[in-house]
Amino acid sequence: MRAFINSALEEAFAVSSKDIVGHLEVLVKESGAVDLLDLPVDDARSLLLALCAVESVRADKEATRLDVTRRSERRANSVFEANDYRFRPKDLRCKILRHD
Repeated sequence: MRAFINSALEEAFAVSSKDIVGHLEVLVKESGAVDLLDLPVDDARSLLLALCAVESVRADKEATRLDVTRRSERRANSVFEANDYRFRPKDLRCKILRHD
C-alpha cells in the first residue's frame, strides 16, 4: 500500500518541461505576455508549474516559441516571493543574411 501511495504522489507531481512550456505558450497566446508572479497558483501542481517555468523555457530555447526575461523587481503573490520574470512570444522574424 505504501508503494502505491508513493507512486501516486510521484505521478501527481511529475510535470514535464514540455507540458510546462505548452501551458505557458497558451497563456502567452491569450494575453500577449505573462509574468511569473501572475501565473495562477490554485493547487500543488500549478505551484510546481510556476516554480519550474523559467528553467523549463530556458532549457528548451530551440523548440519553444517563448522568450523569458528577468524583470527588475522582486514580487510576491499569495503563495511565494521571487524575482519576477516575463514570458513573451519570441520574435520569429528571420534575419536575411546577405551573401556577396
